Amino acid sequence: YLLSQPKLTKKLCTQLSSTNRAFGISMGLAGHAIMWKGMRNAEFVSNVIKVEIADILNLTCWCLACVAAGFTTVCYMYKIFTSFPLVMAEYLNEVRCHFFNAPNLIFIMLLISIPTYMDVPSQTLRILWALAFCYQIVMTQHIYKAWMFSKRRNFTGKRCLMRAVIFLPWISEHFCLPRYGIIYYI
Repeated sequence: YLLSQPKLTKKLCTQLSSTNRAFGISMGLAGHAIMWKGMRNAEFVSNVIKVEIADILNLTCWCLACVAAGFTTVCYMYKIFTSFPLVMAEYLNEVRCHFFNAPNLIFIMLLISIPTYMDVPSQTLRILWALAFCYQIVMTQHIYKAWMFSKRRNFTGKRCLMRAVIFLPWISEHFCLPRYGIIYYI
């Protein structure tokens, strides 16, 4: 209801966008941490820069991503406690519900980019990955359900999703004709 109002107040618009967009900062930093971790092992990079520099940059980006993710999470918790109806409206909105996947994606990216000198047991990493994977499945199903069964007529997400599902068989190696029209029966 809150998101369908024609004129949102300036405070409500700021609350809607500020913390959601802030997750992009930690996502970008985590992406750089992944890049520097990968560059550490690349042969062509070791000819240009020292491995220690790549390790330092990986650690720096990883720590900054952790700090940014923590700060944004605290701000989002504040948003939840101060305006829970707004957050619930975001969760139920087919356009804005994908923002709820950002913390999990950041968590996965931080797991991938853990600096090499941090000796984290592989069993711990497997458990954390399984938790992130389960959350990803649940959240993705919610987002697809919101996109597929939206009551809005001109919702662009539905068209994009339809194209992705319909043209996926054309792109894949194992083309199966029944998959082409199955989306219309769902």
